[in-house]
Amino acid sequence: IGPRGALHLLPAPSGADSMRARTPDGLEVGMRMEDPDSVAFGGMGAFSDTLNARYRKFKKMDRDEMRRTIGDALQEQLPRMMFAMLPIFALLLKFLYVRRGRYYVEHFIFSLHFHAFVFLLLTVYMGLEYVPGVAGSGLGVAVAGWMLLYLFIAMKTVYGQPFLKTAVKYFTLLWCYFFTLVISFLVTVMLWVYFL
Repeated sequence: IGPRGALHLLPAPSGADSMRARTPDGLEVGMRMEDPDSVAFGGMGAFSDTLNARYRKFKKMDRDEMRRTIGDALQEQLPRMMFAMLPIFALLLKFLYVRRGRYYVEHFIFSLHFHAFVFLLLTVYMGLEYVPGVAGSGLGVAVAGWMLLYLFIAMKTVYGQPFLKTAVKYFTLLWCYFFTLVISFLVTVMLWVYFL
């Protein structure tokens, strides 16, 4: 599907209940339909066996138990994921301000400061969600807006560049950080599924 680096679907015999694909490096991966509601993954050795076992365990849960399990796992793994993102955030800042002559450690301290602020704000937000009348009042949008505004003000203050330069670097940082957060989130989910 696509040019370089994509999966190439292999023809399946007629009446077969599986679909197989080959990666550019020759590794065959596949999915097998056991029944209409169940998919099994194959072609990845012990990893696919573990995924199959986790998938079967997950499929046995009812909808509320699934939501609770996923929510608990995300709450448990999110701080670890964000902690792992600290040096990446600092590295992105280092690339953005490469000509400023600042050391990586200075960007890392800025990263620690910003993430500590985010954790404090999220902690207050989660506490306020239990106050009657606050839940669903748009507080989440206000918190997200304050985090974004705070980052811009902090970048402008710490790095001391003009508004336009700061804005360009701010949006570049947000885009790159969002992209790395998505990748980090997917890796976290895969590890959670693997160790479920």
